[in-house]
Amino acid sequence: MKKLVQFGLVSAFFASTALSQPPDASPTPGLKADMGSSSQISDPRVRRELALAKLLEGQRYMWKSYRLQTQAGKTSQMRLAKPSFESAIELDPTLAEGFTALAELAVALPPGDLEGAIKLASQAIKVNPDNFGGHRLLARFFTIKSRLNDGPVDKVFADK
Repeated sequence: MKKLVQFGLVSAFFASTALSQPPDASPTPGLKADMGSSSQISDPRVRRELALAKLLEGQRYMWKSYRLQTQAGKTSQMRLAKPSFESAIELDPTLAEGFTALAELAVALPPGDLEGAIKLASQAIKVNPDNFGGHRLLARFFTIKSRLNDGPVDKVFADK
């Protein structure tokens, strides 16, 4: 009985505090869940926060794809992640992680665009020269393009 009363008090407390805040309350002033078009947002901090939220949304889809067993399920989750990463870059073009994530998706999604992935990873490094993910992906892509494991070695990509 005592636990039931405690649970009732706790739930009443949370219900009262939830009702005391306006429905569109946000931890960041000026940041709402549905801000409309990204071109209407002028505050750089809000744009950066929305970009990071979109980046996290895309990462959530990617993590879901890793747990799935079927290729169709994985592809579906990756296709859902792509617009989130594109929105993150649109909101904040200095977000190198968005370019890195899109580069990884360009190779992972059928029909695997290696040239596009190289361009996106290079863009991530231009935005932030210390971006580890961009360097890692470029090394992987250049190794694939150099054909070190099979066939005649392409010296241009092997040197990169």
